[in-house]
Amino acid sequence: MAVYALGDRIPTIHPEAYVHPDATVIGDVTLGAGSTVWPGAVLRGDYGTITVGERTSIQDGTVVHATADKPTTIGADCVVGHIAHLEGCTIEDRCLVGSGSVVLHDAVVRSGAKYLVALHDGPPEHYQRPAVDVAFRSVAATAGANAVGVLLTGMGRDGADGLLRMRQAGAYTLAQDEASCVVFGMPKEAIAHGAADEVLPLRDIAGALVAKLNASSDRFRV
Repeated sequence: MAVYALGDRIPTIHPEAYVHPDATVIGDVTLGAGSTVWPGAVLRGDYGTITVGERTSIQDGTVVHATADKPTTIGADCVVGHIAHLEGCTIEDRCLVGSGSVVLHDAVVRSGAKYLVALHDGPPEHYQRPAVDVAFRSVAATAGANAVGVLLTGMGRDGADGLLRMRQAGAYTLAQDEASCVVFGMPKEAIAHGAADEVLPLRDIAGALVAKLNASSDRFRV
């Protein structure tokens, strides 16, 4: 592995951490127990401090940097996806930073209420497993109003009942309109059941979600 000190800036790597031989760790970088750094990743603590928590995975091609006044802190049990760029930011525990993400100065990525998603071998619904209705009912029961639900183009009625449960629990819900759907099945059923707060074309859904989250920062943690 390529591990370098820069003057008095020396990497601190826990004995139970793993750094792939094709990864690079430079300067003031601390890796917690069980953390992993994968091929092509570069963690460069030349001007600032980088801290990676326990059991966190820094995946292939990711670049992590810091500045003199803006350290980069990545919590425990996180995954930082492939070819991401992090600098001067804070990633809280149990967060996913998606592949290709750019997270820069003073940004904070939170894990909300720390909900977890798990698959199980329950009976199929609508002839399939996993099913959208199962996921949406679970969100309604556990997250309540601290959630958003979106039902996009698809065949059948899977998700309609679950989206209604979410709306009844106080979540903000959206369904894709007929004109922009390839198959107007699942959204049609949700609209017919009164499950959608708004019905929008695909091109407007992302903007509506961002506007809602920005206007409701005290309600939603993302």
